[in-house]
Amino acid sequence: MKVVGDNLAKTALSEADVDSAGLYAKSAYNRYYYHCWLELRDELVSLIGGSKKIGHGSEAGSVLHSSYKAILRRELDKVYRLLLRPLKLMCAICLIR
Repeated sequence: MKVVGDNLAKTALSEADVDSAGLYAKSAYNRYYYHCWLELRDELVSLIGGSKKIGHGSEAGSVLHSSYKAILRRELDKVYRLLLRPLKLMCAICLIR
């Protein structure tokens, strides 16, 4: 989509007719928008950790809002475990001494 948008934008800039240039520019904008949407959707699916289908409109926002707590908790649990194990080991060593 981005490649098509780039080509349409170049065509819009080289077009002598203002109306045609506007139509090419609008089409390029639509392609860029759709490219961004596809990238956002892929990132959301990878964050959520599934193959859930996310539609257009506000559905992406609602999916993110409903899933952000679970995503944040999962990531914080990973960090907590990574930090807590060494601390527990250090405390155990200190108690033994």
